[in-house]
Amino acid sequence: MPDYAPLLPTWSLSVEEQLYIVFPPLIVLAARYGRRPLVVFVCGSILAGVTAGMLVNGRANSGFFFPFFRAAEFLIGVLLALRIIAPPRRQWAGDAVAGLGLVLIACAIPLQHRSPYFPADQVLLAAAGTMLVLYGTGCPRLRVSRLLSLRPLVLLGLISYSLYLWHWPMMAFGEYYILDPNDLPVAKFVLAALSVPIAFISWRFVELPFRGPAPLLSRRAAFLSTAGIGLSLIAFAALMLALQGAPARFDPLTRRIFEDRAMTHNPCNGQSALSVAKRELCKLGAPGAEPSFIVLGDSHADMYFEALDALATRYGVLGYMVSEPNCRFYLFDNQPASPDCVARNLEVRNLVRAMRLKAIVMAQRWNVATVAARAQADNDPRGAEWLAAFPTGLERMADFASSAGATLYIVEDIPEATADVTRTLARAHVLGVDPSVAVLHLQPTREEYEALEVGPDAVFADLARRHPIAFLSPADRLCDARTCRVSLDGMPLYRDIHHLNLQGARYAMPAFEPLMRALAKH
Repeated sequence: MPDYAPLLPTWSLSVEEQLYIVFPPLIVLAARYGRRPLVVFVCGSILAGVTAGMLVNGRANSGFFFPFFRAAEFLIGVLLALRIIAPPRRQWAGDAVAGLGLVLIACAIPLQHRSPYFPADQVLLAAAGTMLVLYGTGCPRLRVSRLLSLRPLVLLGLISYSLYLWHWPMMAFGEYYILDPNDLPVAKFVLAALSVPIAFISWRFVELPFRGPAPLLSRRAAFLSTAGIGLSLIAFAALMLALQGAPARFDPLTRRIFEDRAMTHNPCNGQSALSVAKRELCKLGAPGAEPSFIVLGDSHADMYFEALDALATRYGVLGYMVSEPNCRFYLFDNQPASPDCVARNLEVRNLVRAMRLKAIVMAQRWNVATVAARAQADNDPRGAEWLAAFPTGLERMADFASSAGATLYIVEDIPEATADVTRTLARAHVLGVDPSVAVLHLQPTREEYEALEVGPDAVFADLARRHPIAFLSPADRLCDARTCRVSLDGMPLYRDIHHLNLQGARYAMPAFEPLMRALAKH
């Protein structure tokens, strides 16, 4: 989800409105057939919502923006209102249930910040905790009820709607002016704290007057003014779409930074297994030469496409590129997240055998091995799967390359910046900050880069003892003994945190010359 979208929380409100429009008529319709069909409908909808949420767990756009993934959170309240099970009668039971709910909510808060994506499992954990609190406090005279009745907590609840609307825009706009990522945690805390008194003022002088018995505007005036504001916003949005965001508001240098980021790299990225079978492939290099190599990988292969095409043309060699984001070509048949990746991998292997290519070049984000180890330490079951699949898959890939008579080249990871390089440098230009100062906070040290590569390096070293593998290291071009470069002459070499832009890929091309020299000799 975009951190810099100040009105992002309003989407959740629109999702809420969509559910209020769709589900009440369905609930009324189900209720006409009796209590049991109503309960079955609500429980079935909750189960469907939970299932949908788990299916999109970790997918930011689907999980956050689609209303049916959020349905379970709202329908839990409907289930409570139906009072299928009477609230606990004994005080100790109510305290136990409500206390467990508070524990679940407390556990969900830090878990939701572990991933930048939509964490459906943690969101459902918070929703379940809220349900238990509401259900348990149906019993009178509870300790938990007295705790939640403390005046500061009651006041926080009263202003919660205004706080929800105000806290995110403040952090979004505030973050725009902070170039050093090390300052973000403290800055966000301060901005969140400042949003509390602002939310109180908004609640007291905006929200309450409109909700009171004598509203400031009549229903007709409120409707007309709301419609007018809505139409104005729609017109403004249409104008911005027509102007493509009005890039002319930025100076030419800032526009150039963003244009480099938006530049298309591999036009055949994500091609189907059928297109590979038909040999409808993206070619790299001299058109008249005999194909001699193929580049396989994810977006970390895709980022080299245009620069590698120019280098191969200079050396008079021809190759292909097959890339797909999040497709691990070395995993062969073990691609649970991408069934088409399995079929594509098979066709790629058939292609390599049939054309007798001399080199297989693999460019992936290899440090997922280190990331997997961290996930495993956090009790994430996927960590164990990744750690097991990584060396096994590479072993199979090395065996395949040997049987096909091709040399396996592994393109090592590039250093990862500490924040989005393009966005930070563009903001530096807009804010009048010296780019050479702004970039100091983005550059990883050589030591940080090597620490992140501990996982893949160990696997590579073990593999190289048994197989004739060649390694290409763009990091040797980007890093000196202490620091790794992320910009050149005030312009970014990266399009985000861990992808090179076209200028960065060209800068890294000397790392690929040993491959080209070897191919040109044949």
